Amino acid sequence: MDAKKKKIMIRTGGGVVIASLLFAVFFLIARNQSQAPSSPFLKPYNDRELPSMPLVLPKNNTTPAESNEPKNVSQTSKLPPYSGFPVGIIHEDPAVAGIYPEETKNKLAEELSGLAALLSENPDSLDSWLRAGVIKKFFGDYAGARDAWEYAGVVSPLNFVSFFNLGGLYAYYLKDNKKAELNYFTAIENGSNDPMGYTALADFYKDAYPEKSGSVPGVIEKGIAANPTETGLPFYLANYYKNSGEISKAIEYFEKVLLLDPGNSIAASELETLKNQ
Repeated sequence: MDAKKKKIMIRTGGGVVIASLLFAVFFLIARNQSQAPSSPFLKPYNDRELPSMPLVLPKNNTTPAESNEPKNVSQTSKLPPYSGFPVGIIHEDPAVAGIYPEETKNKLAEELSGLAALLSENPDSLDSWLRAGVIKKFFGDYAGARDAWEYAGVVSPLNFVSFFNLGGLYAYYLKDNKKAELNYFTAIENGSNDPMGYTALADFYKDAYPEKSGSVPGVIEKGIAANPTETGLPFYLANYYKNSGEISKAIEYFEKVLLLDPGNSIAASELETLKNQ
């Protein structure tokens, strides 16, 4: 199985359960690439540049607009109404969720039902939208996860997590490189002090968007500039250059890691090996 997809982690915010390990499992079981319908919440980003994941339509073949589930948010809310796939309905893909025990799926379905009720009263709950997307993603309901996370961006336009999650969803499931890139850009803008945004975008360019593979160093350099004491970013770039055969640059960045963390035995070992070549 493609080990590169194991790197993608899902993030949740606040009181939401961290689901990074679960998201790594999801990426191992992606299969189809059919085109999902566009989301009602994706807004234009002017001149900035911004994959099709297996979409299982509702069992009754309804679209979001045709569903009988109420979708208007609280009358007192200033938010625009949510008009995506209904929160409480799961469009399960058996090819994705079929490997999990029914007990686990039932518990998550029950939790999602509770989230739907909560969001009908409190549509501004960012954590609830994030968690709803996590659960829908578990079931292979990628369009539902997309809608939940994009609305989370409406609720909190400056949050990091929903845009980071959408970057991975579009990159590796919906197969829409431009939207993946746009969401990673937004995640980095909103959370410039989180190294995961930079490494996720760099991995995306390197592994899934060959036309942009040359942009990897620039992405990581931007992250280093924003996080000058973070060792993971120069370590990433050192390995990138080592794997690209650019040994002098690899040595340079392993040395930078050791300046920040003199006790880093892995960087020291890599540096010694490269210098002895």
